[in-house]
Amino acid sequence: MKQSSKALLELISKECSNQLTYYKYNKHSLNISDKYRHGRVTALNYMQELTFFYFEREKDLKEQLLQDLHKQITITALLRESDYKRGIYDAISQILQEVEKS
Repeated sequence: MKQSSKALLELISKECSNQLTYYKYNKHSLNISDKYRHGRVTALNYMQELTFFYFEREKDLKEQLLQDLHKQITITALLRESDYKRGIYDAISQILQEVEKS
């Protein structure tokens, strides 16, 4: 089973943190050049910033979904009164309540 995007981002962030600690604080016990170490640290910092960016985007998804659902409620209000309109409104409203609760 595929893991969620959030779980994947958490895994990447944790791995980057572990490796950053390893390469920053084991300067004398590792047999690598300073340039190699600097390259690793630079790349790991970049990947941590990238995962933070995607964490923030993931948070924005809920807000965007709420906005789109409210927009659809507004559009539905323009329809003439009918069972069709009530069906659309009830379905969107139910999902909207669930999203707002979470």
